[in-house]
Amino acid sequence: MVLHLNIIFHKLDTEMKTHLLHKLILIFFLVGIIGCENPQDIPSPTHYDRVPQAKNIAAVVGDTTATGKYSISLNWTVSSMDNIKEFEVQKKGSPAFFVRRALTTTTAYLDTFNISFTDSISIYYFIISTGKDRFVGLNSDTIEVKLKK
Repeated sequence: MVLHLNIIFHKLDTEMKTHLLHKLILIFFLVGIIGCENPQDIPSPTHYDRVPQAKNIAAVVGDTTATGKYSISLNWTVSSMDNIKEFEVQKKGSPAFFVRRALTTTTAYLDTFNISFTDSISIYYFIISTGKDRFVGLNSDTIEVKLKK
């Protein structure tokens, strides 16, 4: 069958081949337009409504010079604790990417660490809520904490 079509196609002159090619392109174009449906809206993920988002993050910096460590106390709120399994605290400082710092079941976290810097450094935190049904809520806003030497 393919060999037969190939022989027929070779017998056509250049003008006929061009005309046939234009007709095939038009047919494919029309089939593509007629065969398309209207675009559908992407549904919003339901887990954003199931798991409350951590909000109102506040940070208090403490300098524990007795131990040589800095401490940052984080607090946040959620609309309801009914479907909360835990909160994941994400931290970015040095290295310059976010890493999971801790899991906590309360709306507070105390981060203590040794740090050596010459002038100042910014450390960033955000909170991810995880539900009892293992769904994850929206990330909280990111908070910047500036430490000065």
